[in-house]
Amino acid sequence: MISWLATKLFLQKILLWCKKYWQVLLGAAIPIILYVVSSGKNRQLQEVLEKTKEAHLRDVDALEASHKKQLEIKRQEIEAKELAAITLANHISEIEIEYNVNRKDLSNRKKKELDRLLSEDNEAEEVSTGLANIFGIDVKS
Repeated sequence: MISWLATKLFLQKILLWCKKYWQVLLGAAIPIILYVVSSGKNRQLQEVLEKTKEAHLRDVDALEASHKKQLEIKRQEIEAKELAAITLANHISEIEIEYNVNRKDLSNRKKKELDRLLSEDNEAEEVSTGLANIFGIDVKS
């Protein structure tokens, strides 16, 4: 009987300790429970993580490829505009030489039209048509 009373006293002390420090028990129990539950699925979790990582790397590679492609397109556009500007300057020089046209000899209206035409970002056909109109040249396409 004494051993039963001693055991009962010991269990009551443990119960009081558990009531007072229940957070510690819960904090220790959660990782243990998670380990037990996921121990069989550990391999599956690794596979899922590996697939997620591979998908992320594919997305990053696709984004980088897209960015490089956009940079290449932008570089080609800039080169095309520079080439068009050089071609336009050559055509203007040829026209001035061929018809002995000097900017000083142009009327104010023609100067304004020429400045407007050169300052705007026009296509090559629009520029050639505008130059033909300013200088009175018949252009056949």
